[in-house]
Amino acid sequence: MTVFGEEIGGYGARYYTSHPIFPLAKTVADINLEQLGRTDDTEGPRPLQFNLTGFDYTDIAAIMANAGKETGIAVVKHEKEQRRFLRAQR
Repeated sequence: MTVFGEEIGGYGARYYTSHPIFPLAKTVADINLEQLGRTDDTEGPRPLQFNLTGFDYTDIAAIMANAGKETGIAVVKHEKEQRRFLRAQR
């Protein structure tokens, strides 16, 4: 699934869990596209690339990287921020 503006209230994710298109048990990822081509990153502009949180924990990274090759978008693993956004499941 893809959602936007999740920093403020998690509205998209909350809506999806209440109105899933596919069974929640089969929903395996949230792809947040607002980081694509970010120009205000503290480490400088990142045009034509996006960071994939959880890069080492899923095969989605390879799928996204292959799609990126077709469109000229690089999928990168940000070493410092890689695990910062992952939360333990409860």
